[in-house]
Amino acid sequence: MQAVLAVLSAPLILSAGTQSVAPPEGVPGPDIVVVGRPPRCEPLVSDPLDQVTARAPRDQWYFTVPDGEGGYRFIEGGTDPDAPPPPGEFTSPGSWRRAGRGMGSFTFRQPDDGTPLCIGKKRHSPAGEVQLQQQLPPDDYRCKSVRLTMFAAARDARALIWLNGYGRPEMIEFGGDREWTPISIEWSPVSYRASWLGFGVILRSGDVWMYDAELTVIDADELSDDQLRNEAQCREDWERRRQREIWQPGVVAADDRNNGT
Repeated sequence: MQAVLAVLSAPLILSAGTQSVAPPEGVPGPDIVVVGRPPRCEPLVSDPLDQVTARAPRDQWYFTVPDGEGGYRFIEGGTDPDAPPPPGEFTSPGSWRRAGRGMGSFTFRQPDDGTPLCIGKKRHSPAGEVQLQQQLPPDDYRCKSVRLTMFAAARDARALIWLNGYGRPEMIEFGGDREWTPISIEWSPVSYRASWLGFGVILRSGDVWMYDAELTVIDADELSDDQLRNEAQCREDWERRRQREIWQPGVVAADDRNNGT
């Protein structure tokens, strides 16, 4: 796995009576209006998800999921922030899910018009750790190398940006005050054992903004020789596993349980 934090930030644009952080270079979108640094995260008006996260208990890790009736509900995810989603609860590409412990202590902003998203810690509220995440079915990504790119900005933040293709996530610390900063994290390759492929932004304090997040499969001509060999080995191991499933299904199922898949 490889994580890259690009340090070239978008410029701060000053105009009469207003200070604003320009949208990331080459990416369309509105400015975020600030006074000297990125603003606090403010919720959208009448976001139904806000009522759900406000009711979530503080002492466990919870996911917010659709309730099947046009609304949302929260479900317990245990104590592990890297826990897989319950069966059938994957997010669709481009759809962000709230998750975490102490969600009522945080503000979320999830517009559906392509403008930036954000998370902010409410002042004088109990501690917690939350995130906006996507957890996708891994079928189209197994044994392939993937890259997560986005732009992120922060205000007095303690935040992490993560990508996970199996096992421990690859993380980038993203804290303090930052203007728009390009982010790139790679995972090479996604394991054939992966039960999900996920990425997101975790916040413990302050405010973090994100924009134009995209997960892509890396073209073979961009991969190193080691990465190409690792992909080939993954495919060989996957095919060997499929053959074992044919002749020893019980043994393979037991191996999966022992490996947490």
